[in-house]
Amino acid sequence: MFEDTYFFNSQEALRVARLQNKPSRYVLQICYYHGDKIDHEGLENLVHLPVDNIVNDLALGVYRIPTKVDFTGLDISQDVQNDILQSLKESITQATAIRNELNKHYFESLQNAKLNFNENLRFYLIASSNTQVMQHISANIARTLEKLGYEVLFNLDVGVKDMNCLKELKEFNPHVTININHLNNRMLSDDVFNFVWIQDLFAIEQFKHTKVRERDFIFHLVKSLKDHLSKLSISSKYQGFCIDTNLYKEDDSIERQNKVVMIGSSYKQVFEEVKHEKKEEIAKDLMDFYTSSEIITYDTNNKYYEFLMEKYDIKQSQVLGQINNYVLRDGFLEYITNINLDCNIELYGWGWENHPRLNQFFKGVLTYGEEISKIYNSAKYSLVLGGYILQQRTLESAASGCIPLVFDSRYNNAGDEDEKCFEDSLLFFKRPYDLKILLSQEHNKDLDCIVNENSFEQFVDKMISLVNKHI
Repeated sequence: MFEDTYFFNSQEALRVARLQNKPSRYVLQICYYHGDKIDHEGLENLVHLPVDNIVNDLALGVYRIPTKVDFTGLDISQDVQNDILQSLKESITQATAIRNELNKHYFESLQNAKLNFNENLRFYLIASSNTQVMQHISANIARTLEKLGYEVLFNLDVGVKDMNCLKELKEFNPHVTININHLNNRMLSDDVFNFVWIQDLFAIEQFKHTKVRERDFIFHLVKSLKDHLSKLSISSKYQGFCIDTNLYKEDDSIERQNKVVMIGSSYKQVFEEVKHEKKEEIAKDLMDFYTSSEIITYDTNNKYYEFLMEKYDIKQSQVLGQINNYVLRDGFLEYITNINLDCNIELYGWGWENHPRLNQFFKGVLTYGEEISKIYNSAKYSLVLGGYILQQRTLESAASGCIPLVFDSRYNNAGDEDEKCFEDSLLFFKRPYDLKILLSQEHNKDLDCIVNENSFEQFVDKMISLVNKHI
């Protein structure tokens, strides 16, 4: 287990810090060190802390307090080590006690804060750098607010901060806090507006234990999340994915080719981990259902799900959901690549290189942002596969001038709530073989419609309107 450590040898601290050890997904080992300050190469987990400053700096700091001492490179006897260790423990205990008292003060001050809404509004956002999507969403909201002239503190934690420390929040004293998937309202005064965007099912659990304040405004990403919130008597407003038009945009310097690209990971590994002896047969039945001539509606889809649950004695709906996700992505792609479309197909994302029937179409793994937009700018069409329509990839493609070919899952009552611009901006297909006909035709879609309707600007405007309405 990697512990936050105090080193007496700065070079040893540097060596360990470079390893970027993680005790858990969201936690990065901190390496404090004594001695002269060294060039730390931008390592946020390497912290200069002379022994004489330990109590003051730790007490007033925001990083986690060390729990281990390392004497590597220190040529001293065991008795001297024991004396130093005892002294350090006393200093750390003292610093911890002071910080705890300060946190109580910060908590009480925040809860009792009286805010002046005639001032320029202050917005506070927090995110972890270990989240693949959430940090970028929070950063985009922060940038949009800054462009509008508001004061913003975007607290991006790389895994070194004491999550119980309220110092930064107290000093900033925001009028508005914005959170993704987390309510984070216990320390807020009644004056503070708190906007919470629920995007994942796990986030519902917190509402069973934490009271929603009058100025807590909840947004849901898809209808299924709204339903879960409603069961807990929590009202929420719809907010689909948003797009950063500064990052995703048309680039006239890139030649747009007559090809179809799909950006997203394979679900093959998840499928292989499904514990059901007849999962291959279930997948085949689902594929037959999606390629049949029957019109899929909410009712027919549910009835077929119930039929499969009974036929294959599936105890958990999650199992069928995982198989269905695999079919809608990997299964559809296998089908599509075998119907001889008059254009090339390219796959980007994790797992395709190991897919025996699709690895020939694999072109690489892309990083967030510019790389993705470049690929969409190089293609006339993109494939959007899955259980709902307004995915992040749908918007990234449209903003980059690439027409989204979207599996028509509008029958899914758990998916998208707002269908504005769907017909204007998107090309829908109900069966994989419909693509052959669609791609033989010319299409002129109004991509700006869906991009503008789902910009970060409109989401920020929505939040500011709620603030102005309720102050």
